[in-house]
Order: sequence, then structure tokens, then C-alpha cells
Amino acid sequence: MATIAIDLGATYSSVCVYENNVPKLIPNSLGKYITPTVVSILESENIVVGEGAKLNTNTSKLASNFIQYLGTQTRISVDDKSYTAVKMTSFLLRSLKNDAEKYLNTPVTEAVITVPTHFNDHQRHAIKFAGELAGLYVSKLINAPSAITLNYITQKNISEGTFLIVDFGGNSLGVSITSYFNGIIEVISSNSNTRIGGQYIDKIIAEYFCENNGVDFDKLSYSEQIILLQKAEIIKKILSKSPYAFLECEINEKTYNLNLSETILEQLCNKLFEKCIALIRKTITESFIAMSEINDIILVGGISKLNIFRNYLDNNLKIHHTLFNPDTAEVFGAGHFLGNSQITITDICPFSLGVATYINQIDKIPTMTTIIPKNHILPVSKCSTFYTLEDNQTDIKIEIFKGENYLLEKNEKLDEIIINVPPNKAGKEFVKVYFSYDINGVLKVDTLSSDGDKKSLIIADKSLYFSKARLNMEINKLDKVKFAYLQEQDFITNLIKQADEIYAEAGGDNKIEISRALEFFLTQMQTNSEVKKRRLLNWFFNFIEDMKTNIEDKWNGFII
Repeated sequence: MATIAIDLGATYSSVCVYENNVPKLIPNSLGKYITPTVVSILESENIVVGEGAKLNTNTSKLASNFIQYLGTQTRISVDDKSYTAVKMTSFLLRSLKNDAEKYLNTPVTEAVITVPTHFNDHQRHAIKFAGELAGLYVSKLINAPSAITLNYITQKNISEGTFLIVDFGGNSLGVSITSYFNGIIEVISSNSNTRIGGQYIDKIIAEYFCENNGVDFDKLSYSEQIILLQKAEIIKKILSKSPYAFLECEINEKTYNLNLSETILEQLCNKLFEKCIALIRKTITESFIAMSEINDIILVGGISKLNIFRNYLDNNLKIHHTLFNPDTAEVFGAGHFLGNSQITITDICPFSLGVATYINQIDKIPTMTTIIPKNHILPVSKCSTFYTLEDNQTDIKIEIFKGENYLLEKNEKLDEIIINVPPNKAGKEFVKVYFSYDINGVLKVDTLSSDGDKKSLIIADKSLYFSKARLNMEINKLDKVKFAYLQEQDFITNLIKQADEIYAEAGGDNKIEISRALEFFLTQMQTNSEVKKRRLLNWFFNFIEDMKTNIEDKWNGFII
């Protein structure tokens, strides 16, 4: 029995196996190493996946873009039937599994699969369930930037470094800062935009074609739009290798054509590329790493092959970039993971987790207090304390939410716990809330009131289908990480004490700057990222040393 590595892409997928100390791509039934993420269900109910499915001219029997609907209730219509995204994904995974078994001549029962960093727990669990339906035990989900980094450092034989990953695929743009240090690959910060990608460039080309030929794209039939978009994709690929391309398409029995150049395409894509640069700058800012500290920009995904995109990055970022196996970087990284036990890959929390908080008992606009912030390294355990609001209050309701909004109503409620406290004056009694979150998307909430009352809650996506024994095993793992990083507390306490002493002697604007920096430091130190924490401690130490002179410069210098 064998284990395979899969890059489950929104537009293209691939599979490999680790053999003779290297990852080796597995060909599909057509002998190709890249399989379009497309499924076609024929009238006989036979299923065709990949290139064969794309050749089906009856577009009502085609399904694509279903990966983006994993973890949702959206159903995909194929002919007169509808399917869940999990079911469609299981068809794709089964096809890849069959290809692997034919190539390896042995049963394949297990897989590691790469996923976008922005995928939430519902999406990740949906992939695992799709794997189960396909006859695969998904033993590990690897964040795409981690896999890309592993492939890069392995093939380049790099001992350590910090990297900017720009993954511009068919359906989304992902930007991440990763580091490799002491045998650990870590995602320091990550952002994505699921509204820009190669398919959007296809539509830009198709709409430009229609505009130049006096045709209204929106008034074309669905089949005509699909055919034109497919031709636009071909033109886009040609322009990745040639400065000119010619597009011809028949619409309503009339032939239209267009000559397109790299220069024109660059102008058409300018706003799209601007969004890319903005996302890159945001990710760098959130990582607390200067551009000068980044060792390389690693470009992957189909759009990275376009000269106009790489030139745009060069002109705006002024740093060396590497176009490194854009089609296979993820699957090779997952393949290296299968054969490399010396390197540890960490995971991150794709969203913030917190509880509802109120200013007083009549507060009509509650907010979310974050306990585990987005991009936090997993597994993790964090604790916060919450106090009573009313005199003689006898219980505290802990409402658990996930999301990135400050206002509670815009975030998603997961569950709640009501825990008893002894009656007393407002603010005298409290409850300690512990959040423990693991790489499988299981959140354990423990509460302990001021008089010793205890309650616990497990929040896990119902699509996990864990057995009780498996769930208990995951809970035991979580219990082991609760008191990590406490050894740094003495050093942190000393820094805060020094800052407080200088604050007491300062006046005017200096007090504002010091309090701002203190609040920022305490908030950001909630991270479990060793790289980020080291940089924060170093910055705050230097800030304290120079606090009495050039305070504003020190603050701004860190943000930049």
C-alpha cells in the first residue's frame, strides 16, 4: 500500500509519490502530469475527469470551480442533477487515486493534500471527507505556502531564510511570508483574494474581444461564453511565451477575431496587478519583516508565467524573484514532506477565535474579544479572563465566535457556555476561558469560575466524523500544549516594567507614544510564531532603549 501527495487546485490538480529519495509526478490516463479540475458526468452516469471532461461540448454536463464551494451548502448542477462540492471533489480524488494505483501497481490508501492558507475549518474538513469518500485517508493537510517553501529549500539546498510566496493561480491570489529556521517551516503571515486570479484575466480578455467586435458578452449564451473563455485562456498562455497572439471565435455563425499584444494585456490587467501589490504590502506589514530581510520572492501559479506580471512586480517591489516550478511547486513540496522527517511544518489558524464582550448590561453593540488571533501557529492554547457586569450576578454566559470583525454581529457564532459565579459586586467575580485549537480544526473551550466551577465544550465541524476514541486522542494532544512559552514571561515582564517606569517620567505626546507601543506589543505578543515573537521582543527592547529620543521614528520604523 502506498501514500501519495496531491495538489488539489481550483483549476488544475496533480499527484506525486516519493520514490528513491525524490518526489516523482504520476501521469494521468492521458499521460499528462497536470489534470484540469473539471468533472463531466455523462448520460450513462460514467464520470470523466480532467482533459477528457473539458472536451465535452455539452457544458450542462460539466462541473468546474467546485473546489471554492467546499465547506458550504452550495450545490453544483450537472445536467438535471445537483451534487455537493464534497461529492464532486471525491470524484476528482478518486480519479487521481486510480491514476496512482495504475502507475504504482499497488493499492493507494493514504494521501497528504495541499490547501490554501485561507481555507477555514469547514473547507479543510470537507476535503478530508471527500478523501474518505474517495477511499483515501487524508493524514495531513499542508498549507500551500509551506509546501512551496519545503520544495524550494530542498531543491536549492537552503539552510535557512525568509521568503515571500506569491501564488497567483486560476481562481485566487495567495500571498504569504514564510521562514525556514532550525528545521521548522513557519507561515508568518498570509492573505488571499479569492476575487482575482487567472480566470478573471480570461474574462478580461473575453470582454475586450467582445468590445472590439461590437458584441455584448453578457448577452451571449452560457455555452458561447464558456467557449470564448476557453479560447481566452489559450491566448493568455500564448502571451506567456510570445509578445503577440491572435484570437478567433465563432458567435452566432459569424466569425470574429482579435490581435492582442502583451502591452495591451498589461494595460487591461493593471488594476488587477495593483490589487496584487496591495495584498503583498499588507502581508509584509503584518509580518513585521522589512523587504530587505526577505531572501527571495517565490512565484508560483499560472499567472506567474506572464512576463507582464513579473515585470510589474520587478518595477514595484525592487527585489529579486524566482519563478520556481510554478505548476508543480506545491505537489513536489507535499511529496518532499512524505520523505522528509527532519523538517517540521507548522500550521496556522485561518481566522480569529474569541468571545462576545459587553461594556455594561444595557450594551446594544457587543464586540468580539479575540483570544486566538488569525495567523496564530497551531496547535495553541490561550487564556483570557472575563468579569461580571452586574451586582449579584450569578452566572456568566460565554458566547464563542470566529471572524475578523470588531463588531460581534458580523462574526459567526459557534456555541456558548453558561457558568455559575457567586453573587457579589460587579467586577468582583470572574471566569477564566481557555481556548485550545489543534491542526484538525477541533476547538476545546475550558472555563473556570472564581469559585471553582468548571465547564468544558468541544467544538468540531460535524463533517469530521471522528470516532470517540479518535476525538479523545486529539483532546489529550491539546492538553499537552496549554502552558507553552511561559518561560519567556519573566523577560517580557521586565520589559513592560521598564516601559512603565519611563512612561511615568514622560509627558505629553511621549506618553501617548509609549502607551500606544505598549498596547501594540502586548497585543501582538499573543502570537505563537517564534520568528514573529523574536522580532517583536527585539523591536520592543530597542524601543525602550531609545524611548526618550526619536520615539516616533522608532515606532514607524517597526511598522514599515
